[in-house]
Amino acid sequence: MKAVNLIPSEQRRGGGVGLAGRSGGAQYVVVGLIGGLAALALLYGEADHEISAKQAQATKLRGEAARAQSEASKLAPYTSFVAMREERLKDVQELANTRFDWAHVMHELGRVLPTDASLSQVTATVGAATTAAAAAPAPAAGATSTAASTVTSATPAGSTPTFTIGGCATTQSEVALTMNRLRLMDGVSEVTLQSSSKAGGGGGGGGAAGGCPAGDPVFNMQVSFDPLPAPAVKTPAPAATSTSNDTSPAAKAATTKLPR
Repeated sequence: MKAVNLIPSEQRRGGGVGLAGRSGGAQYVVVGLIGGLAALALLYGEADHEISAKQAQATKLRGEAARAQSEASKLAPYTSFVAMREERLKDVQELANTRFDWAHVMHELGRVLPTDASLSQVTATVGAATTAAAAAPAPAAGATSTAASTVTSATPAGSTPTFTIGGCATTQSEVALTMNRLRLMDGVSEVTLQSSSKAGGGGGGGGAAGGCPAGDPVFNMQVSFDPLPAPAVKTPAPAATSTSNDTSPAAKAATTKLPR
């Protein structure tokens, strides 16, 4: 019996299978391209969304910065007023530190004077300032000078206030006690006995202008105080208010509260 091939001649020897294989590969390539384009579109959308969010955040921050700058501009007059107040308070403190408080000294004199001693004359003077204390450094050429804002006192810095007192005491021991008491006054650096003799005995009797009882010592003393301090040098940078350890009457007057 003769075999008969019923497969059409165009489909014999795997021709149809090869055509189908080539068609299936092209489909995979198209699917891959579509998937890649979808991934790129997704990445682009995420990047665009992130950029938009960053731009919105930057716009918000710029608005907040503008509002903060506006608030700071409104508060500028207050900061200037506080700086001016601190500067004037420092000037007042410098004037108080460089003056001699005669009223306080007279109060101290009455407080420490013994009951058995009396004064008949009191002479107060302010000696000349020393060369080192009176000399002020000259500003350098081309530098910004703060001399225009530096306050000056009627009493030069470095001046030495002194008291010359004369009076009567009941005994010489009372004269010595008077010297020790005078050393207790604020700011006293030295007490010197110039003379002490009995009234009516000649020599020192004329030291008391009002006269003393016969036989009572008549004394003359000189009380010297600490030299007046020089004003502090101002610095351009703002600094905290310095606290002085000086116990002189001028320093006590500087630490008193000023009325507002």
